[in-house]
Amino acid sequence: MSYSIQASNLSGGYKASFQLRDISFNIEQGGFWGVIGPNGSGKSTLLKILSKVLPLKSGNVTINDHPLQQLSLQELARNMAVVGSEAHFTFPFCVFDVVLMGRIPFLTRLGAYGSRDRMIAENALKRTEVWEFRDRLIHQLSSGERQRVLLARALAQEPKILLLDEPTAHLDLHYEIEIFRILKNLNAQDNLTVLAVSHNLNLMAEFCSTLIVLRDGTCRALGAPSEILAPELLKDVFRIDCQITRNPFSQAPTILLNTQ
Repeated sequence: MSYSIQASNLSGGYKASFQLRDISFNIEQGGFWGVIGPNGSGKSTLLKILSKVLPLKSGNVTINDHPLQQLSLQELARNMAVVGSEAHFTFPFCVFDVVLMGRIPFLTRLGAYGSRDRMIAENALKRTEVWEFRDRLIHQLSSGERQRVLLARALAQEPKILLLDEPTAHLDLHYEIEIFRILKNLNAQDNLTVLAVSHNLNLMAEFCSTLIVLRDGTCRALGAPSEILAPELLKDVFRIDCQITRNPFSQAPTILLNTQ
């Protein structure tokens, strides 16, 4: 089996404070994985280590069979794209120019976009269903529309791996589903490896084939949502009382909260 990301006893994070400890997993090429856990459990830290924003203290990580520590940031950007929960633009860029930024890792020394770069950006806009906004200013879009533009910018990098840190954090339920539906299509059609962080447990159970459950910097569980999501685990990790049922449409596990 070919793996996009392999982590063996991964440890690292912030020097003077939070650290992940001994995290191991193998994400197959074309996998759709999710990372869940309460605030402060290490979800964003994990993505930052994988994207070299934070240092790997110990253990081993390979990205498409290449040791992470040996990859330059440009080489990593040609293999992996990252989408956060929100981006702030101080300049009123038009949408097409925002998506073109995804081609920066591939620019020549002259730094000029070519016809192929523009074709790739156009295709990314169409696949994320924001082509109609290409001439609008990024500030003029709704949060859901803007998030799809950021996803298009990531796709313009032509990544083999896509990391997403709370990509639907500020969106209503409709746009949450839209973003994950687009991701699932990209995953299936392009064999794109997806690793997403989200607090929406039901959405993650619906779309992800495998979940990594973090708490206090350690992995508490790893496996298919139907296998690991249980009331005992969720009480231990999230401190909630719940029952697990099945979505009648998809048969994915669905969490019912006890709010009494």
